[in-house]
Amino acid sequence: MDQQEDQFYASADEILHPVGVTTSTNPSSAAGKSSPGRDAIRKLFHRELKVVLVDDRVIIGSFFCTDRDCNIVLGGAREYENEADFAGGKVEPRFIGLVMVNKKNTKAVFVDEKAEDAVEGAK
Repeated sequence: MDQQEDQFYASADEILHPVGVTTSTNPSSAAGKSSPGRDAIRKLFHRELKVVLVDDRVIIGSFFCTDRDCNIVLGGAREYENEADFAGGKVEPRFIGLVMVNKKNTKAVFVDEKAEDAVEGAK
């Protein structure tokens, strides 16, 4: 595993299959409630995610939200044509801004653990 890949930790199950997240359409019914799944999702807000799509494109961005269908919304997203372009670092990514990634098109999801460590160390 190369250094670039090393900074990401796979946690697709936490994102794509949150345990205990209610799918109620009434927003007030979920207010104030907590569950392991909700807590796991809350910890991911504004964290840097790497999403690998089924066509091998790589999207890097800040996690904004998910929905009941487990689609992922990323802000400040950048797209790489493939994993080799991302790992090599020689190809400039295409800036795509705000993006919704459909669960059906998602192969793998990774969380940037080093960015969180840097934030914790700065406190």
